[in-house]
Amino acid sequence: MIAVACAGAQSVLVVDDDGGAGVLTEIQHAVDAAASGDTILIKSGSYGGVSIASKSLRLVADQGGAATIRDGVSISDLAPGQSVGLHGLLLRSPREALVVSRCAGAVWVEDSTIQGPTAPVSTGDGVAVIDSPRVAVLRCRVTGGGAAAGSGTPAAAGLAASNSTVYVLDSTLAGGTGTPGQLLVPGGTGGAGLNVTSSKVHVQSSTVIGGTGGRGFTILFGCSGGGRGGDGILLSGRGSVVELLDTTPRGGGAGAGGVGCANGSSGSPTLVLEGQIVALAGTPPKLEANTPVRDDEVLTFTTTGTPGQSTWLLLGAAPSPAALPLGPLLIDAVGLQVVPLGPVPASGVLVRNVALPTLPAGVQVATAFAQGVTVDPALGVLAGSGQMLTVLSTTF
Repeated sequence: MIAVACAGAQSVLVVDDDGGAGVLTEIQHAVDAAASGDTILIKSGSYGGVSIASKSLRLVADQGGAATIRDGVSISDLAPGQSVGLHGLLLRSPREALVVSRCAGAVWVEDSTIQGPTAPVSTGDGVAVIDSPRVAVLRCRVTGGGAAAGSGTPAAAGLAASNSTVYVLDSTLAGGTGTPGQLLVPGGTGGAGLNVTSSKVHVQSSTVIGGTGGRGFTILFGCSGGGRGGDGILLSGRGSVVELLDTTPRGGGAGAGGVGCANGSSGSPTLVLEGQIVALAGTPPKLEANTPVRDDEVLTFTTTGTPGQSTWLLLGAAPSPAALPLGPLLIDAVGLQVVPLGPVPASGVLVRNVALPTLPAGVQVATAFAQGVTVDPALGVLAGSGQMLTVLSTTF
């Protein structure tokens, strides 16, 4: 199964803030030192911000680790054929926690928690995607930041897309909480779960919810009302389209008013200023694997789906998200392998274990991208979520 990846296998750079022989103490140092295609293995710890430009890389938190990037990640200027993958990270920032900009190549983000700023001193979206047509977000929890105190502006979005195409699968997008009210000033408006401007966003098997409105203000001689909840989806700009598959957006809750003043109002599930929202039918499968693994371990694929449906595993060397009628094809079609997994059992969970062979001499890591698909008798092929697979030599 991993033969598809060996041709692209490169070096591994290890990052650990505790230091040690042969390791780097900051992720940015590893990014600067890495060649395009390398994997950066991140041990538990807290790290400064990361900027990746014009280079293919894989940033992977080791299993069981808690790797925090406290000043956000910026990915920019990927050329066609280049790609960046992030796995298992906690991203925080005093502004946008993850910014993807001007990337013609693919960006794949999975199994991560991404948080905009929480203190009411600045604001920033959880994820901001700008001028980038191939971005996939899988099994992530993304939260927008709150608005700056006294700014009068809504809180930030969970995910904001501008002139881009984004695929969101098995994730949660939540708007930030509105800023607290002040004397005679009501609580602020919550952020949108998803803010789309002149973009196409496919949302699948996910939760999209606006942020809660800010609470009102109370003092002995006055009060202010609560803020309005954020919209689940805010859609604007020419050509904007949001596809919803197995997803129902929700508006954010009303902010509580100060004592003697009214509560705010709830946000709308969707607010369409321009563009359209398209609801798709079907329940796609969900695929997960226990990555990263060493080459003496067992790789376990777990597919959750509708009992009785036939299931296949797609394997490829690189991500390249593209639209299909029911769910995206997340993997580059060049060299794509199709592996039958069998029907989903009555439990709804199909498990397949793969005993990994030892990597060839001199190969430090093999990477691949996997995606689960099933066939619905009435609807046809349903493309499900995917996983970036990282198989490391036991020397790491």
